[in-house]
Amino acid sequence: MAINTRAPFFLAQAFSKRLLAQPKPEAELPHRSIIFVSSINAIMLAMNRGEYTIAKTAVSAAARLFAARLCNEQIGVYEVRPGLIKTDMTIPATAYYDELIAKGLVPWGRWGYPADIASTVRAMAEGKLIYTCGQAVAIDGGLSMPRF
Repeated sequence: MAINTRAPFFLAQAFSKRLLAQPKPEAELPHRSIIFVSSINAIMLAMNRGEYTIAKTAVSAAARLFAARLCNEQIGVYEVRPGLIKTDMTIPATAYYDELIAKGLVPWGRWGYPADIASTVRAMAEGKLIYTCGQAVAIDGGLSMPRF
């Protein structure tokens, strides 16, 4: 839990101090941003992964805290919440989730890929989300979308 919670917090704290030491930009570009990567588990419980869920919820809270502090300094703070992403971490559960995805667990109908996350993070870092701050983006193919 320490790596998943302390590292993002203290890194963001150190980086925000550097950003605050610089003069506020006169224009909205170049954009200054801090991007936290949590997980969809920040809002969806994983009963068999309690420590992970708690850690990612803490990262989500840190993102909101930094956003509240830094938005008036024109520093965009964002949170990215990946869902089921095909990585080394998910290899042991691939067959299990392949079946669930086939049954409709993910409305988009497929696994997510690291490139899906990268494109969103890039847009945030490049300032393509002007006039936004404190936003959390679920990159999960609709997994966390409420459905009835």
